[in-house]
Amino acid sequence: MKNRLQLMWAQVILNRREVGAIVLVVTLGAAALFAVHVRFSPAGSGASFGPGWECTQVPNGEPICVKKVLRASPRSQ
Repeated sequence: MKNRLQLMWAQVILNRREVGAIVLVVTLGAAALFAVHVRFSPAGSGASFGPGWECTQVPNGEPICVKKVLRASPRSQ
């Protein structure tokens, strides 16, 4: 069993170019996933306008976003 594991790991040894290629592919894949996530993020989260907005999904159309109103503090009145 030990000899079989040693043979299996002997085939897995990578050189510097192969490691670089793997890192490059993983990096490009992560960047592509991030770009897709940013492009198609759910509108219900209000991510397109920021935390001061509240967005509601409409079944047949674009989401409707309304800016949140800040209430005046009792001292300012």
